[in-house]
Amino acid sequence: IALGAVPVSAAELTRRLRDSGLRVPARDRIERIETRLASEFERLLPGQAGLCRGLVERWKEPHRRYHDLRHLNQVLASINTIATSSGMDDMHGGRTAVRTARLAAWWHDAVYEGKPGEDEHASAELAAQQLQGVVEHDVVHRVYRAILATADHAAYAREAVQGRGEVDAGVSVLLDADL
Repeated sequence: IALGAVPVSAAELTRRLRDSGLRVPARDRIERIETRLASEFERLLPGQAGLCRGLVERWKEPHRRYHDLRHLNQVLASINTIATSSGMDDMHGGRTAVRTARLAAWWHDAVYEGKPGEDEHASAELAAQQLQGVVEHDVVHRVYRAILATADHAAYAREAVQGRGEVDAGVSVLLDADL
């Protein structure tokens, strides 16, 4: 205090630390995120815990900065928000699109070496390889296409607007959530 510190309450200190970004709320700590992601993966692909662990390890690689477990968690939370607010979870076609988006989210940056375009292609290949025999062939194909679309969000949107590309609601949900 003699050097200029200002006494504040514990609540005020916590608020200041949170506002400065120096305090990570408990819900955003990696351990909590991993637990939440494991539960979501089990609902998405029951009985595939080994596949989930392998993906989580990829997302935890030390060279990642932005494309890490927090990003994956945010993308999945955004997909859930879009699905709920749009009512997609209540429509058959909507459920299919949301499932595609959720699956693609798990793999969309699974391979991350900082090589735009190549990373998305490698991630799509990994998804196709790991999902083969786990989900229906058409789902593998839709997930593959959705991951490739993340390489250039704007190009996908331009093609859709100009009528040159097929609009896939699952891809659209993933791209919105990824941004």
